[in-house]
Amino acid sequence: MFQRAASTAIHQAMQPGPADALPAWVTTVLAIAVILGAFGTAVGMLVRGDFSRLERFRLTLAMLCFALSSLSGLLFANQSATELIGKWGAVTLTLVGPAALWLVALIVITRLWKDVGQAPEGGPVTPAERGLVAYGEWKFKHAGLNYLFTNYVNEEYRVREILSFAYFRAVQKRKPIDVKVATVFVYFQIPEQPEAVRFIKLQRITGVAKTPPTDVYHIFTPTLPGGTANSYAFVRAEGKILGSARGGPGSRRWLRVDSLAIDVLVVSSYPDGNPPEGDYVWIDVPKYSDTSVDVGLAFLARRPIADEGDRSSKMWAVHAARSAAGAPGTDVPVMFKSCAKGHVAKEHDGTVLRPFAQWLADLDALLVSGSQPPDMASLEGESATANDPVGFLRGMLGELRTCTERKEVGFAAALGPEAFPHVCTFDEMDVEQPVIATFQWN
Repeated sequence: MFQRAASTAIHQAMQPGPADALPAWVTTVLAIAVILGAFGTAVGMLVRGDFSRLERFRLTLAMLCFALSSLSGLLFANQSATELIGKWGAVTLTLVGPAALWLVALIVITRLWKDVGQAPEGGPVTPAERGLVAYGEWKFKHAGLNYLFTNYVNEEYRVREILSFAYFRAVQKRKPIDVKVATVFVYFQIPEQPEAVRFIKLQRITGVAKTPPTDVYHIFTPTLPGGTANSYAFVRAEGKILGSARGGPGSRRWLRVDSLAIDVLVVSSYPDGNPPEGDYVWIDVPKYSDTSVDVGLAFLARRPIADEGDRSSKMWAVHAARSAAGAPGTDVPVMFKSCAKGHVAKEHDGTVLRPFAQWLADLDALLVSGSQPPDMASLEGESATANDPVGFLRGMLGELRTCTERKEVGFAAALGPEAFPHVCTFDEMDVEQPVIATFQWN
């Protein structure tokens, strides 16, 4: 009798009274916070979780079921008619209330659906199904240009180039944001050397500095080993050219720009070392910005460009691979994915040159004045040896006038549709990986 009375007293003392209960609005706020936290965690793990596909989806499913269970318990707190009882030998498990249904659903799904986590992504799981091509296969996909990637001397040169672009992203540099890179390659021959293919590159880089100064990438590399190239970068702000810098090795591949708005024009000349069958070019996107880049690319020529089969123009995105295991016959840990096909036309309206219109007028004005712009490379302690951007531009314009037989014209007319009627264009938005584009002559 005494023990029963004591037990009853203790039990009654442990029961919370009305004074111990939290206000309804407090419990509601806490419940909502828990539910929102679970939903947010689920979405965050699904989108950016640092897990494998299977782990990420299972954790997301668990958090989602927990959130729905909490929501059911909050909405139907006074309805406990749902009761599930399960027995396992001498053990009995009882789940009561609507919230229990979601927890049971989680257990049933994970027990019966063994491949949970594989299906929701729905996409391919192998590199080939994702459109990725191993280097050992990719280097044979260029018809008449295959020798650029398979010849021993060329391939050694090419592999170093590919690995540099795929893996070295210059994360220590202060790169701009909202970057657009418009590039035009112009191919021609001069009467004195009709068998030699020459080309020039115009590349306009625009963007916004996070905090000035900003490092802008300035690259120019011959296609074939032993080829030569020369390049200058010009900087414009508030409608005038502020200065120029000659490209070179090492730190001179980067130009320091001390303004909020970035507007740089790279002008490069490639007088030799260019294949006669066509060409390939790089746009090393990660060097220009740590975010995605809007890329525009065009080839201009005086002769037709191929547009059929393996000889058609293509753009490939280059991805670093964790290993070379998926690339039989090669030790190069990179994968390629076809991302665009070139649009070839026998004549054009000059649209590809519109991003460069004001720049070309500024270069013409610079040649008329004959005054050298300030050497921006020398401000960083670089050598200004043979720094003659006006002479460089004058020589380039002279070659264009000779090959097109258009005397006394400026850059805009020398590069116009009448002089270079054949065009191949690519337009890729929000590019994050380095890209390589190829074209061949018809």
